[in-house]
Amino acid sequence: MKPVQVWYIDCPWFYAQRCTHSKTKFGGGTTAQYPTMQDQELLTICEYIKANSAKDAVMFSWCVTPKIFFCLYFMIKCGFKIVNKGFAWEKINADGSPFLGS
Repeated sequence: MKPVQVWYIDCPWFYAQRCTHSKTKFGGGTTAQYPTMQDQELLTICEYIKANSAKDAVMFSWCVTPKIFFCLYFMIKCGFKIVNKGFAWEKINADGSPFLGS
């Protein structure tokens, strides 16, 4: 495998604080939509990322507000230096209005 130059990841964050019995359009949060991983499980892939990264590799990670500190820690454990935020998403509702929430 060639060394990876750009890592673009979207971790399956686990939210212990999320309501799993909710009747919202999200069906009870992420755990009802797809398998999630605990923080310690996510850290197990750091050595793989380190071993397969080019010397000048960069990492972009989708990070949600409740996990911001862990996300930065994860990136450091993967061998990256935190330099800056690459970009931010702005979510839009079906009616075209901005999505407000976390």
